[in-house]
Amino acid sequence: MTPFARLSSLWLAGLMLPVAYAQSATTTAVCGSNFDWMDNSRAQSPCLIAAYLQGACGSGTWTVPLLPFTATGAQQSYLPPNGTAMNLCTCSAAVYNLMSACAACQGGGWLL
Repeated sequence: MTPFARLSSLWLAGLMLPVAYAQSATTTAVCGSNFDWMDNSRAQSPCLIAAYLQGACGSGTWTVPLLPFTATGAQQSYLPPNGTAMNLCTCSAAVYNLMSACAACQGGGWLL
């Protein structure tokens, strides 16, 4: 299997996972309409799905925020989880791919 096929499979797996595990998940991120193909069968964006998956290891509400802007108005990138937010849910291939898709659908990027 090629690396692209592997990543695509992981991304699709993230879209198809049940999302009922998190207590509550939200997002303020808004994907462009030309990225509607990234939504799952429940019309949930990759940003919201990522919030559900990241929140599955904890309690309370997990929110994926709108991609931040620089002082010049350019969109920034999401940062990887820091020491306090690192766990099996936030540091998974599925979440990485979904957060990358979330950034891409807003016109931004993702830092390695």
